[in-house]
Amino acid sequence: MNAVDCGIFPSRAEGWNLEILELMGAGKHVITTNYSAHTEFCNDKNSMLVTPLQNEPATDGIFFNGFAEWASLQGVEDKFVAHMKNIYQEWKNNGKQRIVNEEGVKTAKEFSWEATAKKIEDILYDD
Repeated sequence: MNAVDCGIFPSRAEGWNLEILELMGAGKHVITTNYSAHTEFCNDKNSMLVTPLQNEPATDGIFFNGFAEWASLQGVEDKFVAHMKNIYQEWKNNGKQRIVNEEGVKTAKEFSWEATAKKIEDILYDD
């Protein structure tokens, strides 16, 4: 993860997608779909979001047999590419130096073990 400039997650229905949060914690930029559980911590300040145009039956021939839906990536491929080009252009304009995703770092800190323990402590000892 440390070797990448940007994480790209064209998720159709990936549970929490915690790899996104890990990359944010490392200050990396992320490009992902505006769909599924990771939208609980991804927003337009800390991520480059691509909103799917439609859903489709969830069918993979292994685990999913079409009884549910997931995001379709059809018609949004160019948006992922545009975000990648923007990251590349920022990097190039910055003298090919890494650009830190400060908002992503802030978000990751909200979900640290320390922050989680503090929230639990506050609930347990709230008088």
